[in-house]
Amino acid sequence: PIPTLQPATMPPPATPTARPEFLTIRYPETPPSAVAAQPLYLSECATCHGEDGNGVVPEARNFGDVDYMRGQTPVRFYQIITEGRNEMPGYKEQFSDEERWDLAFYVWTFAVGADTLQQGQAIFEQNCAVCHGADGVGVVPNAPDFTDVAFVAQRSATDFFQVVTEGRGAMPAWQGRLSAEERWAVIEYLRTFAYEPAVGVATAGAPPAAGGEEATPVPTEAPAATETGAIPAAYLQSGCVSCHGDKAQGGAIGPMLVGIRARHIKEVVRKGRPGTAMMAYDQAAISDADLEALAQALSAMTLQDAGVELSQAVVDHLTKAQAALAAGDKAAVETHLKKAQEAATDAPPGVQVTLQVMIQRMQDPNWDKYIEMRLAALLGS
Repeated sequence: PIPTLQPATMPPPATPTARPEFLTIRYPETPPSAVAAQPLYLSECATCHGEDGNGVVPEARNFGDVDYMRGQTPVRFYQIITEGRNEMPGYKEQFSDEERWDLAFYVWTFAVGADTLQQGQAIFEQNCAVCHGADGVGVVPNAPDFTDVAFVAQRSATDFFQVVTEGRGAMPAWQGRLSAEERWAVIEYLRTFAYEPAVGVATAGAPPAAGGEEATPVPTEAPAATETGAIPAAYLQSGCVSCHGDKAQGGAIGPMLVGIRARHIKEVVRKGRPGTAMMAYDQAAISDADLEALAQALSAMTLQDAGVELSQAVVDHLTKAQAALAAGDKAAVETHLKKAQEAATDAPPGVQVTLQVMIQRMQDPNWDKYIEMRLAALLGS
């Protein structure tokens, strides 16, 4: 039989303790420089690790092994450079603390090229800067500061990849919007906010390095007004566009916002939606005046303003759902919403996400009020 209690003769398990080097690490106050480390690496490290980082002596680590490097952290390399490991001696006495940190970040040069960083920069500026800031410091509540050396040094690219892929907290999952290659590229780029890379990327707001793909800038001005009204600048400046689209038409993450009651919009913006990508925005993020203007503008918009056209099949099922709602038949409402979703397989992502959210909200206590509002917006009634 499998014992359920520890035998009396067996010594108690040892309590895990932190390794001494973890307790004494001092993270640099200024970003490490892979550029400054290059001559030091060539003169002191290349003899064993090779000028290309592939390793020229037995047991020398191959820094060009992309899969291996993605699972490592800068702080781990700093520890090895400082204390040594296996046949490699420690360089605590030979190199200054600053030089060891520079080297710890320099070795990523062998696994991450300029083209990858430039691709990542374009993706970051198009998709991530609205919440994380063009300089990586974070502009919305709870967004991490990528310029924090300790934060970046303690995390591997794989750690970041998991968060970008699956989402965390208010951050949505990007698996369905970015390919694996694009996710790896943007991760390697965001890490450069914490150090100076040895291969060129453009600084925030500057043109990309030669040969790099020019990124589409995040809009700072509202688009031209439609017949019924314009989207106010606060919509774009507060980051709504990244999930809900530039015309509030919705996207792969967020539902459409056109025709939604102003009171509902204000409540959701201030309180957020727990368990979803919708975070709460306080006064520092958007003032009451801007929020009021935003809510009123969105509530006055129509599908035509957002450039959305529903197929007749979708309209028919939504109309039947509206009739079922008026009759108090919840089961029929849900049935027709699901049929509308099936009929919308070729519709824009914002339509599909909106219908999915409506189906999910059928489980809420006040489902009928929400569905009534959504149906009125979708059917223009």
